[in-house]
Amino acid sequence: MVCRGVKPAFVDLASRLTGGSVSWDVVDPYGPKLLKRYPSLAVWPADPQLALYLMAWVRGPGFNLPGFRRAVVGLVPDFRAASMECRMPDRGHSGIAALNAWVSCLFSNGQCVLDWGLKPELIYFPTVLADCGEKKGEGQ
Repeated sequence: MVCRGVKPAFVDLASRLTGGSVSWDVVDPYGPKLLKRYPSLAVWPADPQLALYLMAWVRGPGFNLPGFRRAVVGLVPDFRAASMECRMPDRGHSGIAALNAWVSCLFSNGQCVLDWGLKPELIYFPTVLADCGEKKGEGQ
């Protein structure tokens, strides 16, 4: 299991986001494939882990978004860049358009978790943590 002990929260949130069509049995087989493509996935905060699984659920675990992959395969993933590069083609499908917004927020939250030293094992979504370009309390 990739999500470091947050399986119940992951499954519940994924199920709610997709109207009950995602279950752990459906996405768990993606784990080995995703870990091979994204070796640091196991230590990512929970929000971007969930985002990656949602992307894999829609496009399959071998999906190819080169800008996204460059953003997250480094020693320290750039989840801010990933939040801008994670858009999946929606072809006018409102469900994918909504999912794109959620996935972007999940990656953005992941950057906030890293920048602010928040608990990485928690899923903060659907809360939008903030503009990750500013630390809490700055510019206010």
